[in-house]
Amino acid sequence: LEAPQGIPSRQLLTLARSGLRLDLRAALREAATTRRTIVRENVVVDEDDEPAQSIKLMVEPLAERGKGEQLYLVLFEPSGPVQPRSDVRRENRDGEGAADLERELRETRERLQSTVEEYETALEELKSSNEELVSVNEEAQSTNEELEASKEEMQSLNEELNTINSELTSKIEELDRANSDLRNLFESTQIATIFLDRNLVVRTFTPAASSFF
Repeated sequence: LEAPQGIPSRQLLTLARSGLRLDLRAALREAATTRRTIVRENVVVDEDDEPAQSIKLMVEPLAERGKGEQLYLVLFEPSGPVQPRSDVRRENRDGEGAADLERELRETRERLQSTVEEYETALEELKSSNEELVSVNEEAQSTNEELEASKEEMQSLNEELNTINSELTSKIEELDRANSDLRNLFESTQIATIFLDRNLVVRTFTPAASSFF
């Protein structure tokens, strides 16, 4: 195992070296399916341009406790020295018989099946992500249409407010003119006049009426 680059992870397949992942994934899947201990002999752990080592891989399902997740014991046992990759693979081939070749073929098929399943899972996740993106895009378009409609309503309301404001301004000007005319009339008339409200309170009067008080 080795620490991956980037964000730390405790996921076993992420920690496994790239040359070990397919065998490890296949063994874990078989152990989960059969509920029995799976042993892989002569698994070559290697990296590009790095020395390789042959190991024994064992995955053992542990007894379930309660309703928790199934646990597995994974063991890596070195079965050969660290040496160039070509030497490790040649030694494995030299010691193989018909049964070993058949086992290797079966394991290769399992690794291939694991790769296919991984690809299918990734494809399903990609489809799901694409559907989510389509849904988000539709929601964004709907929101944009609602914003456009709201913008048009705001523009219409603003035009109505401008019209009302113009009408109010015009009425205020008319009232100012009427008030000015009435004030001029009061100041120019020689008739003493007093204006009262309903409670007989003096509201206003003409200048001529001031001579009586």
